[in-house]
Order: sequence, then structure tokens, then C-alpha cells
Amino acid sequence: MSVLSIDSQDAYRLCMQRRWAGESMWIWPIKARDTKKNLVLLPPYNLMSDFGSSQRSTISSHVRLSGPRTMSSHTDKGLHELVNKSFQIYTSTPLRGLLAGRRNLYRYEQSITTTLCEGLLLKPASSNVTSSVGDQNIRGVLDLVHMETFTIPDWPSSKPGIVLIVKTRMHKADKPIDHQFYMIPSIGQEDDLSGVLAYYPVLLSKSQYNVGNHVTSWFMKHFDCRMEPMQISSRNLEQIVERWFDGFGDLPPTELERVKVLSYTPKQQLELVYSVPQIDTLSDIAITVRNEDLLDIYNMVRDNDKKIMDALHEHVFNIIRVKVASLPLTRIGNPLVLMSHEGKIKLINNSRAKDLRMVLECVCEWASMSLL
Repeated sequence: MSVLSIDSQDAYRLCMQRRWAGESMWIWPIKARDTKKNLVLLPPYNLMSDFGSSQRSTISSHVRLSGPRTMSSHTDKGLHELVNKSFQIYTSTPLRGLLAGRRNLYRYEQSITTTLCEGLLLKPASSNVTSSVGDQNIRGVLDLVHMETFTIPDWPSSKPGIVLIVKTRMHKADKPIDHQFYMIPSIGQEDDLSGVLAYYPVLLSKSQYNVGNHVTSWFMKHFDCRMEPMQISSRNLEQIVERWFDGFGDLPPTELERVKVLSYTPKQQLELVYSVPQIDTLSDIAITVRNEDLLDIYNMVRDNDKKIMDALHEHVFNIIRVKVASLPLTRIGNPLVLMSHEGKIKLINNSRAKDLRMVLECVCEWASMSLL
């Protein structure tokens, strides 16, 4: 057996070429090591622009040119894969016939490859794969389509999540693009009809060039489900603020409790953005609450048994004389998460694992309630 250490992008491309050629191959990931980063440093008061920042890393891998036709089919990186990435949240009804076995995931990969090549006018990276798209119409190259299961530690369900990774090189783009889709399992609800229905109420999508639309359409077509962008209500956004504020007086998390990746961690303060309807000259009111003011509010809430949102509304009114409680809350930001009414979410690096898990559990609960 020969073992070769190569760059992850080359490993993925080589693997797909071998698999399309009918040969067997394993990709065996080892410890991740960031070798380059593209960091965007944004001021803490610019809430929504931070949704667009991203990181890229190169992962060292081993390639074994023998064994069964498989890639790594499971990862336990969990929350580390989700932090410091901007996602669009989709809700999903139960999926009929979705199975997470390696053979099934491999079949799905092949079908998604065909769908993306035909729908986006892409050419597979392997010359051994036939394509119905003429070379004169090609808009780019599809380097990788890979699905695997993943685990969120201490998630209140034994069912693993499913991640889909798509790598493309568009002719008009300066660099290769990673498109990522994470299917989050339901909370403590095992499928009553095992093998018939699989329930993943939330899909987190990070994609460009209409790849996300083709992927969600593929899921809806093949598994008789409905996927659509989530709309987050003001009350649900307030719930995240309240849940975060419950631990405001806790000690900082230990290193073992943190979910930490090698990238910039913004010093995020509490930010609330309210929409102002029917006023042409004013669309939003953005409020940043300093940490010293939060400490005073925390003490007032604790001593007077007052609700946190009531205390925040009172604090804002005392400063700008505007009753924001009557306005829709459309965006929030705190040291844990950025979230908007349109269903955008970004989990903040260096946060406590149980707090990030709490946010995802809330999102899954909202998605489940939207089906009722």
C-alpha cells in the first residue's frame, strides 16, 4: 500500500477522477492545519456586513490508492464546521426515502453532479465523465460533489446530520468556490417510520451562483419534501437575546468549552436593529448597547425581576425617546451569533459549545413549529 500526502483540493479532484473512472480510492483526513486565511476585519457596529466575511483553509490529507470505493463518510468536527460562516437558513418538511448510508450518499452525489452540470452548464473535472453540455456553452468546472454524515456533540438526538460539499470553478470567478449545505437533525424526535421518512428540519446553505437553488430543488424532487428560506419573527430574535443574556453573568468559558477555529474573532457587542415602516426618510434604527450598560441592565433585571427585553426597551427610550418595543426587530448581534429576519445566521468563533448548540436547537424548534 502506498500513501501520498497532497493538498486537499488536489486530493478531492483526484478522488473524483478515480471514482468517475470506476477505480477505488480513499481520502483519509488527518489533523486540519490552516495554511492561509483571508480575514475581513469589520467594525463591531456594522452588523450585517459581517455576514459576508469568510475563511478558507487548506487541509492536509492522505490518499490511499486501494480499498473499497469510498471517501470519508463521517466527520465529528460538528460545531467547528459551522462557526464563522454566513448561512441562509432553510426549513424542510420530512424527506421521504432519504438514507444516510455510504452507498446511498454515493448515489446522491452522482445524481447531484448531473443536476448541477446540466442546470449550471458546468463540466465535470474528470474527462472520463460524459456531459450533455457543449463545450461552447460551458460556464465553469465542477470539481467535487461529496456528501457525508456529521455529529454535533451532545445533540439531543442520536441521528447524525448530513453535509453536502460542492466545489466549482466558474470562468468569471477569480478563484475556486466552496458551496456548503448542512442538514441539521431534529431534536429528540426519532423517525416513527424508519426507512420511509427522515426529518431534518433545518438546512444551512452557504453558496453562490445559484448552486443553492439547484441543490434545494434536487432535494424536493427526489424526496418529496418542501424547502424554503426561513423567516425569523421578532419574537424569535428576542428569544435568542434573552437566552444569551441568561448567561451574561457566567464565568468566561474554558478552552475546552470553546468552539475555536483559526480565524478572526470580532469583539461583538449587543446590537439590535429595528425596522421603521412607512417612513421614507428612515428605514432602520440600529442600537448598540455597550458592555458597561449591559452590566447595569443585568443588575436591574436580577434585582427587580424584570424581563430583559423590557429593560432594554426602557434603556433605549431613556436615551433616544423612541419606543422601539412597538417596532419589528429585524436583526440581532451578540458575542454568540448574528441573525436576521431574512433567515441569515452566523455563529461566532470562540463561543461556548453549549451556547452555540442552544442557538441551533432554537432554530430547529422554530422550523418544526412552522410546519404546524
